[in-house]
Amino acid sequence: MKTLNISFPNSYIYKWFDPESETLWLYCNKSRDSSTLRSGDTLQIYNVDIHTCEIIKSYEVKNPFNSNISLVTGCIYLGRFYAFDLVAKTYYARRVCWFKLDDNAINGEAYDTIEQINTYILYPRIIKSGKIYYVLESSVSDYHNAVFDTELNKLCAVETYSTMSSKPIPISKCKLGYLAGDPNINGKSYYNILSNYLATINNLETPITKTSDKTMKITYTLKEVDS
Repeated sequence: MKTLNISFPNSYIYKWFDPESETLWLYCNKSRDSSTLRSGDTLQIYNVDIHTCEIIKSYEVKNPFNSNISLVTGCIYLGRFYAFDLVAKTYYARRVCWFKLDDNAINGEAYDTIEQINTYILYPRIIKSGKIYYVLESSVSDYHNAVFDTELNKLCAVETYSTMSSKPIPISKCKLGYLAGDPNINGKSYYNILSNYLATINNLETPITKTSDKTMKITYTLKEVDS
C-alpha cells in the first residue's frame, strides 16, 4: 500500500477509472462541500497512475456553465470532463455538459429526450470506442439508458434498459472485460464482456500456413447466439 500525497478540502470526493490509460481520476468541488458543482465553482482534479501510484497531473477548472452540474454523473475522457446538469430542459430531457481540462474556453452541451423522470439519475459505467455508456441505477425498469458519442458530441437514448447496483471494476491490461457484482449481496463477482463484442472461433483441424506459392481466402460465417 502507498499513501498518495493528495489533499481535498471537502468530503464529497469522486473517482473515475480510465482503462485505456490505466489512470485514476479523483475530483471534488473545491468551492464547497457538495456533490453539486454550481456555476463558477472550482473543480479540483488529480490524475493518478495506478501502477506507480504517482500523481501525473492536477487541475483546477471552473464550471463555465450557468447551470449546476451533478458530480456523481461525472467521468473524464481524453482531456474532457463530462457530466449531466441538474436542470432538465423538459420533463424527460437530459443534458450532458462537457469542458476541456486544459482550456476552459472549449466546452459544449448536448440534449436528448430520454424517458426518465427528474428524480432518476443516469450514471456513467464504462467508456468504449469513444462512447460513454450510462446506466439507470434503480429498480425501475420503465425508463431507458443512454449513450453519449464523444466524437459526434451527441446524446442518444437507447431502446433497452438495465440496472447495475455497483460500478464495474476494470481489469488491468484487459480491453474487453471488467468485473461487476456486489459480494456483500451474493458473495460473488462476475466477469463481463460488453455485448457489442464480436468473437470468432478457429475450428480448423490443422493449422494452415500461407506460403508464396499459395493464395488464401478466408470465409467467416457470423451467427447471433444467446450468451
